[in-house]
Formats: sequence, C-alpha cells, structure tokens
Amino acid sequence: MHWWHKRGRKSDVPRPVFNNEKSKIPPAVIDGTAIWLKNTSPYPLDRVKLLLSFAFAAVLDYGIEVHVKGSSSSYKGRAYNGIPQIANVIDGAKYLVTIGLARSRSMLPQTVSPRTKRQLKRYPQGIRIRDWEDVLVFVGAHEARHIWQFQARRTQGKQPISEVDAEQFAIQRLNDWRILTGDLAIPPVL
Repeated sequence: MHWWHKRGRKSDVPRPVFNNEKSKIPPAVIDGTAIWLKNTSPYPLDRVKLLLSFAFAAVLDYGIEVHVKGSSSSYKGRAYNGIPQIANVIDGAKYLVTIGLARSRSMLPQTVSPRTKRQLKRYPQGIRIRDWEDVLVFVGAHEARHIWQFQARRTQGKQPISEVDAEQFAIQRLNDWRILTGDLAIPPVL
C-alpha cells in the first residue's frame, strides 16, 4: 500500500526518511482520507498508522496533520482549528492534531477517566485500558471528532465544539476497536 495523497503524485509529496531525522511521513490514505503523520513516539510507525486510520476513519478529507510524540504524562491530545503560526507542518495542512503518549509503557494509565459529568456517571471507575493502543485510539478519536466539529461549524454555521460529543465518540470508537480485535465491549455501569 502506498502512503501518498489521493490527489497527488509521488513527486508532489516529500519522500519519507525513516532514520532519526525529523521528517514528515507522506499522508496515509485511509478510505479516501489523507492524513499526514509525524511519529516521534517510541511506538512502532506501522501500528500507529493502523490505529490512527481507525480513529480518524469518520473524518473526511480535511487536510489533517497528526503529530504523535512521547510525553512525560500518561497521555494528552489537542486539535487545532487551523494551523498555529509556530507549527512545523506540511503545505496543504488545514488542521493540526497533537497526541502525546507516555514514553514508557510503565507510565501508561490503567484507566482513562471521561472528563464530562454525564460520562463519569456511566463510567465512575473510568474505562479500563489494555495497552498504549487503546490510549491512542481513544485520544485520536476524541481529537478527530473535534476536527469534524470544526469543519461542521465552518460549513453549517453555529455548530458547538462539544467535549461531551467528543468523549462519546471516543468511547464508541474504543468500544468498536475492542470488538474488532476480539475483546469484550466496554460495559457501562448504568
């Protein structure tokens, strides 16, 4: 499978460099969606591509660049409505998502706790996490939903940027991932 933008040719996109140089990986074409990926995390590039493909599957071709990096905290994520001035992104990117994952597997959380009151009622003990892959799907899907919200706001007018909606979407995508990988669904308490 080639990782080139669906509208571009190989010569239109910088070639990947897989050594220690900071480089942009040509976009992953996921069901017609092009997402540029920069992975500086300690986790394998092929697996990161697969997991982000799953997490971002609902986002159409919006010109998204995703940076996955190591973090001193267990996990974090941010979706930018546009590109910050100081960001080092490829030409053509319209949105930037940054995801930080624990540099060490021992720093990964046992659970992710939803941040909204409604989801805290459904999952008072948090959602049990199997490994770094669950964290990446959860955070990636949450941030992908924000990109969808930004685009909906731009095209449909006053669409709210909702943490509740992003949390629900992330939990649903994590649940779908678990079912796809042969694990049990996430059981809500209520």
